[in-house]
Amino acid sequence: MKHTAGQIFFSAVLVTLVFFLERFTGGQVSIQASAGGGTAVNSSFVIFFISSGILTCIYAVFFLEAEKENSLFQSPFWSKMPVLSAVWGLVSVTALVTAFLTMPMSDLMGGGTAFFYSLIIYFLFLVFLFVFSIENRKRKHSYSEAVHRSFGFTIVLFFVLYVVM
Repeated sequence: MKHTAGQIFFSAVLVTLVFFLERFTGGQVSIQASAGGGTAVNSSFVIFFISSGILTCIYAVFFLEAEKENSLFQSPFWSKMPVLSAVWGLVSVTALVTAFLTMPMSDLMGGGTAFFYSLIIYFLFLVFLFVFSIENRKRKHSYSEAVHRSFGFTIVLFFVLYVVM
């Protein structure tokens, strides 16, 4: 029960984070341009820190699930999860690209930036799920250790991506 309460707490933290990001940005997503024509140097790091906060909440939910006695990770469908999460990710990216190409941006972002931040959380969850499912498939470690390793790998992956961008 305490693990489920913790999962609910960290899910509420994610919702609160979206609320504060909405209030902080004033409902508009903007990228600052620098004199060189690119984006400002610190904007990538701000996005990285926000993404890290989101990933930390996702990590906490997965870790608390791994600590349960009857964990969801013990289900037989987890052996198929790398393929399922990859296919679901491709379908999601295809749907997102189709939506952005066929609908006006104002219709998609009409309610403010909460939709945008929800998409970020969704895709960060899919990436973490994919990494965890691969790490979990190895079965060399406990579920908790697989969650720790997945979190570390995902954070390093996103840090490298944000530095390169």
